[in-house]
Amino acid sequence: MTSLLTDCRTALADLRIAARDGRFDELVTLAEPLPRLAARLKRLEELRPP
Repeated sequence: MTSLLTDCRTALADLRIAARDGRFDELVTLAEPLPRLAARLKRLEELRPP
């Protein structure tokens, strides 16, 4: 789980930094991991007890 959270934090930080620096042409590429990370988070959520 730590790896997943680190991957999420890194992906979002990279997007934020690129946007802040005006590197808008990089945003689409930097956002590519987001659907995969979202799916992994969803699977983790499904494992959580009610």
